[in-house]
Amino acid sequence: MKVLMQARPDIFTDKGGDTVQLLETAKALRLLGVTVEISTEFAPDLTGYDVIHLFNLKLVESTYLQMLNAKKQGKPVALSPIYWRLTEEEQKQFTKQYIEIYGKFKAIYLQCAKDMLKNADVLHPLISFFTRTSKVKRYQPALFYKLRKVLGEEKMQREVLEGSDILLPNAKAEMELILRDFGVSKDYIIVPNGARSYFENGNPDHFEKKYGLRNFVLCVARIEERKNQLYVIRALKDTGIPLVLIGKGREPYLSRCKKEGKKGVYFLGHVEGEDLANAYAAAKVHVLASWYETPGLSSLEAALAGCNIVITAKGATEEYFGNYAEYCDPASIDSIRKAIIRALSREPSDELRNIIKTKYNWKVAAERTLQAYNAILSGR
Repeated sequence: MKVLMQARPDIFTDKGGDTVQLLETAKALRLLGVTVEISTEFAPDLTGYDVIHLFNLKLVESTYLQMLNAKKQGKPVALSPIYWRLTEEEQKQFTKQYIEIYGKFKAIYLQCAKDMLKNADVLHPLISFFTRTSKVKRYQPALFYKLRKVLGEEKMQREVLEGSDILLPNAKAEMELILRDFGVSKDYIIVPNGARSYFENGNPDHFEKKYGLRNFVLCVARIEERKNQLYVIRALKDTGIPLVLIGKGREPYLSRCKKEGKKGVYFLGHVEGEDLANAYAAAKVHVLASWYETPGLSSLEAALAGCNIVITAKGATEEYFGNYAEYCDPASIDSIRKAIIRALSREPSDELRNIIKTKYNWKVAAERTLQAYNAILSGR
């Protein structure tokens, strides 16, 4: 079987959880005998591929174009949605924080940019241009904006769902939300996210020797509004509890975090491999106070390493962590602080580590993904 995995154009330059999910799934599938190739192009030639596997319904523009291309060439599509949507009240709370960081003039600037592309007649020539010259990146924002302006995010998401032959959500709660929001009835197989096994074997002494830190609170995530590190910084202000932030940051959010996190907050930037395993091993608590997670790969990795877990109550987190985590409200600094303090007083859970090892690993994810591929091929 030959599979082409397709994802957003910047998945390897602006890495996130979807990057890990794609690469680890591909690696584990190859061990099962599947030939897997990866493309970020919008309209490649799909000759010779049995299945097209698309990723990410939330950042939908590239997924939409890739789906159209697959259907045009008569290929079956499997979709990993990686989807969640805030409620109206949650969106108001998130917007309040966004305005605090960026200011009201940001909205005016964005509206001016949008007004430049009001003419709906631009859409189809843009799509045609990009399907012929998919490596030309500088016009991509114009195309993506026009897709959202003319079709709308929800319409594109609905068309991607309808064009997919099977869905591979990471959790039951994610599938239930898709059904609620779109009412699209599709075959699906729950494919859990996993933790890479080497995170079980980090060396805390190596991290302590390098940074002089141990038994701290750790957050491994891109430093951005959705991951909510600013509220974590505020939650731990004047507590004397050291906070280590690992991950690249987006401006001006990163600068705001650094401004407020001058004391007791350590920004280590991008860390991976053995160094990241050592950081997990040296930490006492890992926190993801995000506005939602499905379920947060770094939390799975941290749990495997023996960290106590603080995680947002928004998303599919409880389905993964059950009673083994402390949950927080991302809109409440007090809730985040109390959850972290509770987690600091807990003993590490060997039961949770065993659950992660046996249930949430990439071998299981690949086996279920292959089951999904076989299902759509047998039905053709």
